[in-house]
Amino acid sequence: MPFGRYFRQTTSGGAALAALLAFLVIGSIASSASGAAASGQAEMIERLLPAVVRITTHALSGDPKNPTEQEAFGSGFIVDTAGYIVTNAHVVKGAYEIIVTLNDGTIRHAKLVGEGGDVDLALIKIDAHHPLHALKFGDSGESKIGDEVFAIGNPYGIGTSVTRGIVSAVNRDLSRSVFDSYIQTDAAINHGNSGGPLVNGGGEVIGVNTAYYKGAAEKGGSIGLGFAIPSAVSKTVVDLIRQFGYPKVGWLGIDGQTLAPEMAAALGLEHVTGAILVAVRKDGPSHGGLEPDDIVLQIDGEKALDMRMLQRAAADAIGRPLQLNILRRGKERNVVVTPTERPGAAATPRTLASTKPAEDRSLFGLTLSELPQKRREELGMLNQNAGVIVAAVAPISAAAEAGLSNGDVIESIQLRPVRSRDDAAKAVESLRVERRDFALLRVRSRDQVRFLSLHLIWEGPHEASLAHSPK
Repeated sequence: MPFGRYFRQTTSGGAALAALLAFLVIGSIASSASGAAASGQAEMIERLLPAVVRITTHALSGDPKNPTEQEAFGSGFIVDTAGYIVTNAHVVKGAYEIIVTLNDGTIRHAKLVGEGGDVDLALIKIDAHHPLHALKFGDSGESKIGDEVFAIGNPYGIGTSVTRGIVSAVNRDLSRSVFDSYIQTDAAINHGNSGGPLVNGGGEVIGVNTAYYKGAAEKGGSIGLGFAIPSAVSKTVVDLIRQFGYPKVGWLGIDGQTLAPEMAAALGLEHVTGAILVAVRKDGPSHGGLEPDDIVLQIDGEKALDMRMLQRAAADAIGRPLQLNILRRGKERNVVVTPTERPGAAATPRTLASTKPAEDRSLFGLTLSELPQKRREELGMLNQNAGVIVAAVAPISAAAEAGLSNGDVIESIQLRPVRSRDDAAKAVESLRVERRDFALLRVRSRDQVRFLSLHLIWEGPHEASLAHSPK
C-alpha cells in the first residue's frame, strides 16, 4: 500500500509499527477523554438551566405627562426553591413591571424584595406554586486565574445562552463601590447577560455577571472583558436583603484611600501596604480612636492590602470590635474601633419605581368599535360577520406593548369570532374563569392576517393585565 511504503521509507521496521500503534492508542485515549469531558460539561449545564431565568422589564421615561415606555431584558437565577431570584439592580431599576420567564417557558410577575445599595444586586421573588430548581453559591475565593467558567444568561433578549471561558483576573476594582472585587472573564458577556450566573466547572455559582467592556467607539458586543460580582460578596448581600430588606452593613465613619506604592515610597515605607485616612467623621464610631493621616497596617491581625479591605471588614462587623494596627506620626499603635450600622441604609418600602397608568384591563387597554361597512369592504370581509375595529389604544397599555394599533381588526379571540365589544369582554371573562395563561387573537392589519399569542397575568379575581411574550 502506498501509505505503508512511505512509512517504511521514513522509519525502520518494528519500531515504526510500534510508534504508529502508540500514536493511534494515545490519540484514541485523548479523543475519548475529550469526548467524556464535553459530555460531562453538557450534562452539568443541562442541570443548571432550569434555575436560570430570563427577565423582561417595562419602565416609563421622558415627560411625566406624556411618557414613553421602555422594554429591557436581563437575566437572573433562582437561589431558593420558594422562588427567590438574584439579578442586578440595574436590570430592574425604574421598572413598574418585572416579568420572569422560566426555562420551561412559564411566565410570572416578580416582586422586588430589595436592592444591594452600593452593590449592583437585587433580589426579586415569584410565586410559582411549586418548588423550583435552585443554584448554589460556591466559594469565589477558591477561583484561580485560568479556571474554566461558564456564563449563562439572556443576551439581547434572544433567549438563554451559555458561553465558556476562563477566569482572566480576580479582585478587579472598577471604582464602582468599596466592595469592588470583580472576577474578570473572557466568557462572552453581552447586554442582557446582566444578572446571570458565572459558574465554575463544578456547577457552583462563583459570580453574578454584571458588566463588560464594549468594542471600539462604544459599539459592538463582548470583546472578552466581562466582570462578575464574586459569590463572596453577592451571597452576603443577598442574605442581608432577604433578612432585612436592604444591605445592613457596618460603617466606620472614615474616608480614605489605598496607600499606593509611590505614597509609601515618599514616606520611606517601601513594601508597606494599607489604607491612609483622609478624614474621620465626628459623628462616626471611629471618632476618638482614629485620626486623619493614620495608616492602617493590619485588621484583626491580618495585613491590610487596601482601603477596600478595611471597608469590607467594617461592613461585616456591626457591633463587633475591630483590632487595628496603625501607623501614626511614625509610630505603630493598636486601636480598637466598633463599626455601627451605615446611616441611610435603613429599610424603606421596596416597591416598583413607577406606577403604570390605569387602563381598561378587561379589554387590554383597547377601545373597540363596530366595523364600518366601508372598512369591511376595503378589507374584503363582506362575507364575514365577525370583526371589531380598534378605535384607540391606550399609549401605556398591554395592548400597545403587544403591537396592536388603531385600525387593526380583531377577528377572533381563542378562535371564537368576535362581533362586538361585548363578545370581546365575554371572551376575556371566560379566560379569567378558566385561569388561562395565554390568549390567542386573530388580528387583521390592512391586508395581513396574523395571530398574536398574549400572556395573561391575573392580578385579582376580576382583573387581568396583558403582556406579550418576550421574544
